[in-house]
Amino acid sequence: MIAPSCVASFMKQIILHVGLEKTGTTYLQDVFSSNASELSAAGILYPITGLEDNQHYWLAKALGFNFEAENFNRNLIKGLKRQLNTEIEESRHRKILISSEHFDFNVTPERCKSLREYFSDYDVKVILFFRNQVDYAQSLYIEHIKWGGEATFKEFLDSNKKFDFFSKFKLWQSAGFDVEVVDYDSSRRDILTAFLQVAGIELPVNNLCRPELRKNVSPSIDFVELIRQLNIGCDKRKRRSQYVALTNQLVKKSKKLEKVFVKRPWRYPVGSQGIVEAWESENYKLCGELGLDPSAFLGGPLIDRFVSLEKYEPPNLNAFLLSGLSTRFLSSLKKNSRWRPW
Repeated sequence: MIAPSCVASFMKQIILHVGLEKTGTTYLQDVFSSNASELSAAGILYPITGLEDNQHYWLAKALGFNFEAENFNRNLIKGLKRQLNTEIEESRHRKILISSEHFDFNVTPERCKSLREYFSDYDVKVILFFRNQVDYAQSLYIEHIKWGGEATFKEFLDSNKKFDFFSKFKLWQSAGFDVEVVDYDSSRRDILTAFLQVAGIELPVNNLCRPELRKNVSPSIDFVELIRQLNIGCDKRKRRSQYVALTNQLVKKSKKLEKVFVKRPWRYPVGSQGIVEAWESENYKLCGELGLDPSAFLGGPLIDRFVSLEKYEPPNLNAFLLSGLSTRFLSSLKKNSRWRPW
């Protein structure tokens, strides 16, 4: 547990930005890190403890938000907690800003309650950016495959609970957190201003260093399907490196193949409408809780977005393979017994 502030009336506030991923988190974290001095002058600490690539990756891990299979040295965890404790308590800042989408990984009621207990002597505000689930699910699926997954999109949808936003909101709220929700679809043109407003941070945005937006380029779903099938025959420990090596190889072979990295629209698989309708139902509950207009929330009705994708082609692996890959490269794939995308 972090040591309490000396006087209750001067209780420090922790602003915990937990994502979600694929909602501009990388950009926001770049802004926070690049403007740490400006934040400090405004009474806000962006801790250096647990930082990696401008986000508090290791803090999220140390505070319990990690995958079940991950094992961390207990001394490392204790050291990070002790360092965070010292950094917060020795600072003159009234607000502490912590940001990592990894706080949304493997979330359970027990982990949320444990985190609230750890910060029990502080006022804590959790900030959640929500994005329309139809687009969000497709983005997360691509990440799933890029990092070694092998599920079909339908299997991914059936097994994933990350898209029930009402339950996610209640999970944090039930643990005793003050929770603020930001509509990413409505604020994506200026997510920094939207964040600062809900966080209660007053800063002259125009005077801040605004780093160039880092583009997390997504490949086409056709290329993703190739990677998925290659993953099935590959050692799990080598899948990520296989993806990186293959993409680099393709880019070097021909500029014509750059199009495979352009994320194109694609329809949902047959039998998915019920899943989308269930998401919509939960969104209505969330809007009722927050006093929001459901017809405008997350860019409008999910079912409309779902239907709008019906005109696009599903993953087309054969067309992709025949569109630009050299005969020599195709032959090398066919000779490898593990690579059976056909």
